Amino acid sequence: MMITLFSSNIHCLFKETFGIACPACGFTRAFIALLHGHILTSLRYNILCIPFLLFWLYYIAVIIYCWFRKTDDYIISLENKIIILLLILNMIINNI
Repeated sequence: MMITLFSSNIHCLFKETFGIACPACGFTRAFIALLHGHILTSLRYNILCIPFLLFWLYYIAVIIYCWFRKTDDYIISLENKIIILLLILNMIINNI
């Protein structure tokens, strides 16, 4: 049974236009559920909420590290490829 933590009248324009869920469908509800400690509910709303959160925490840590070291040695293109891959994977999962 899913716990209703967030209700809204906001509709996904992508889903209304194309008839399929976008990669971000359910992300807000998933993040709010995660903030309330409801991990399984968060995964039901959007299965990639936790991996995205972990990735962004890593990405922010790398940026802060490089800022302190005054370097830009990390490869931004790798992070961009990971983001694109996660978005595509999420869109496939949301539409199954």
